[in-house]
Amino acid sequence: TTFARLEIPYLFPYERRILYLDVDTYIMNNIYELFTIPFETIAAVVPGIYLMIKELIIREFKTNLNKMDYELDGIHYSVGSDDHKYFNAGVMLIDSYKWRELRIKQHVEALVRAHPLAMYTSDEMALNLIFRGHLTELEQCYNTFSFTEKDLTKIPRIWHFNTYKPIIHAPLTQFYIWLSIFKTKDQILLKNLEKISERLGKAAMLALKSQDYNKI
Repeated sequence: TTFARLEIPYLFPYERRILYLDVDTYIMNNIYELFTIPFETIAAVVPGIYLMIKELIIREFKTNLNKMDYELDGIHYSVGSDDHKYFNAGVMLIDSYKWRELRIKQHVEALVRAHPLAMYTSDEMALNLIFRGHLTELEQCYNTFSFTEKDLTKIPRIWHFNTYKPIIHAPLTQFYIWLSIFKTKDQILLKNLEKISERLGKAAMLALKSQDYNKI
């Protein structure tokens, strides 16, 4: 389903600047400046602080990043030779005009079709390879994963639960850390979800329909 984000610039053709957010993100503070800061690249993203793409492939997938060739409309392209910062695609500020002009969606699809087994992180891997790091860098506070104090140099604006998620992993020890950052209404909801998870199990909690959440 993550490939659906490739279509967004086509769904809103008259919007120049589009902010894409994964469903497991939470906007905690004002993000107005994302719609005013200048950037000339296809997208603005939060890169890994120290993470390079070749390092990620070796560390997480125990293999090397190899050169990959693909074709689009009879033209030959090659990616995978360069090393550059790896970014998480869960938060992307997109220039929809350039996205369509440079045919990013079509390039991603062509690359994935040519090397499906090498797309370790789905379309995110393809986007990283195609962009080659030529993106505008946003501050870490706009795509925050870590609870480690040394990594939190600024108050998070957008929190991204890309690993453990409060709604699924409520009984885990980090639940109360998560809870402390939410508003009162959200705290009540999450506490009740934790009780449901403890008594009925995660399957029952995930089976709740949206209208049921409103009754909690």
